[in-house]
Amino acid sequence: MGLKKDLIRVAVSNFIVLISSVVNGLVLPYILSIEDFAQVKTYTLYASFIGFLHFGFVDGLNIKYGGYAKETVDKKEFNGYHNFFLSFQLLLVVVVVIAGFVLNNDILLLISLAILPINLQSFFLYYYQAIAQFKEYSITTIIVPLASIIITLSLMLLGVKDYRFYVLASICGYIISVVFLEYKYGRSTKYNLSISLKSIPINAKLFKLVFFSGFYIMLGNLLFTLFFDSGRWISKIFTGDINFAIYSLGVSLIGFVMVFIGAINKTFYPHLYNNHSKEVVRNIKIILFIISSFTLVGYFFLETIVTSFLPKYIDALPVTAILMASLPGMVVIKSIYVNLYKIKKIEKKFLRDTFVYLAIALSLSLSIYFYFKSLESIAVASVISIYIWTMLPISCQPFVLKEFLKDALYFSLMFTLFWYAYNAEYNNAIRIVCCAIGILLLNIFFYKKHVLNLIKRRV
Repeated sequence: MGLKKDLIRVAVSNFIVLISSVVNGLVLPYILSIEDFAQVKTYTLYASFIGFLHFGFVDGLNIKYGGYAKETVDKKEFNGYHNFFLSFQLLLVVVVVIAGFVLNNDILLLISLAILPINLQSFFLYYYQAIAQFKEYSITTIIVPLASIIITLSLMLLGVKDYRFYVLASICGYIISVVFLEYKYGRSTKYNLSISLKSIPINAKLFKLVFFSGFYIMLGNLLFTLFFDSGRWISKIFTGDINFAIYSLGVSLIGFVMVFIGAINKTFYPHLYNNHSKEVVRNIKIILFIISSFTLVGYFFLETIVTSFLPKYIDALPVTAILMASLPGMVVIKSIYVNLYKIKKIEKKFLRDTFVYLAIALSLSLSIYFYFKSLESIAVASVISIYIWTMLPISCQPFVLKEFLKDALYFSLMFTLFWYAYNAEYNNAIRIVCCAIGILLLNIFFYKKHVLNLIKRRV
């Protein structure tokens, strides 16, 4: 399976995810009050930490099986890992349920329902990603958004206004996905599903190796999530529910584009695993710059949608415009840098580096916010933080001054072009055409060879 076919396969599944994102990002704020939409976004903010409740086990398996072929995997050993993980997660669910009832916290109770399906799905998806089985990966990622779309639209037609039902719609999608994964895997391997200790015939040393190899990646991912969510956390803590909802909508709008970035991120791992020379990484980086630069044009379509259908969230547009500028940097960090940390097995450096970048992000966000006291200032700080990491990777890539200066000039001109189009007093059609042509010419000027190769489909 070639890189181009893998990208297409995963991109198709992520197109379904995009539709779900449209429903959840545009339909929900239209139906719900701003306060209830803020509660939905509070759940998603907290739910982003569910993946860390496996304490590195899933990441460890991803590292262990990276580069394996499906036929070379020891099925008995993997079944043991599976049964242990299932037992482990069920225990955590019980703990969080008890905490939810004791604290009388609805969000925590909803989180408890999501732990097992979300983490068990990640268990299988990380496995399929590691062994480059993107057919299974794609099918699985389609189930969750399809189920969510159907349930959410049904609730909408029934006139349901309670945010908790819409959160449950998302959780149900994961449950259906996990049932499918368990059935499919069980049918292909003839394993016995069990949470008994007798069903886990794995040496304790292997458990320790998997946990420890993934632990630093997990901690790094925790800090990594905080790094990209630092703006939302600051808006949640310091600005109140209404401003948090407005900022979250801005994040949700660029999330439509991030769906496809997610496809690229998951697909590049096995291919970088086989070839991650400096030249190859640089070429991929430039290709991602070129592709993601055109996502800036998408802002003008989002502006039309918000002004036409979500006028109560029109204050989210400046935040959206600013955050859109972060996408080229974001895709490089998530698709190249993070994968390189895994491939080079420098998990401790990933943890250290992420901590450094998180400290920079929080320092910038807090200082800029307290000086300007606006949502836009939080967004600006987030964008600056992302490009500090993009342009100055500490451990995973060597610093080359010539490349740094070239890329810095490229981004400076691109953002100037986008900001001019954003502020231009023309209709959206003219702004879209001018912005797209300007970005194309800019890419040709800086990276002509790569643009021509992309046009010729020589990815």
